[in-house]
Amino acid sequence: MSFSGSIAWRVTLPQAESPAFLDRQSVTAFLGPNAHMVTYPLRDTDSINIVAIGAGVDPGEGWAAQTQESQALLLERAFKGWNSDIRTMLANAKGNMTFWPLFQAGNGRWHNDKDLVLIGDAAHAMLPFSAQGAAMAIEDAFELADFVSSRSIPQALAAYEASRQKRVSAVRKRGAINKFAYHAKGPLQIGRDVLLSLRSSDSFARDLDWLYGYRPVLTDR
Repeated sequence: MSFSGSIAWRVTLPQAESPAFLDRQSVTAFLGPNAHMVTYPLRDTDSINIVAIGAGVDPGEGWAAQTQESQALLLERAFKGWNSDIRTMLANAKGNMTFWPLFQAGNGRWHNDKDLVLIGDAAHAMLPFSAQGAAMAIEDAFELADFVSSRSIPQALAAYEASRQKRVSAVRKRGAINKFAYHAKGPLQIGRDVLLSLRSSDSFARDLDWLYGYRPVLTDR
């Protein structure tokens, strides 16, 4: 496992205290050179979740912690030159933020052939650029249960890993594409922005139906 070079800063703001430019109804992505920010409403708590991702430094051992001054400075640097309203919001929220260093892991076995099996990030950790880490764990569990219901445990575990690897690999690749597109700068950024302006949201949704509209094929595989 190795540090990816990126850090996610996370904070939740009450809707009543959040800036007016934040959409209270849907997911919004803000893109810029070497950084991006995603916001979305949490209806049960009347709040907005904010995830800002940019370049960071390896914090050593640990998965998450309160943002220290050094990390706050990195956040400020990552979003330097961005819209002043966004920078002000991040600066005001830094005292409540946590930072999450993003690690990447190589491929390994997902099970021991008998009584131990991994799902989700424990089996195939992926960076959050397609926001599918938890979804992959849910899909894994669903398909694993299906295999176990109709096969011996060793057969089920082998079939589960073989079946899921192609899907997980495709989602990982989509995340890498997203990172490249989200953090583009210079001429690539201009090209990305032109493409985004020319395509409808429905068109983008159709392109990603394989990702968000996935339906597993059940037994008899």
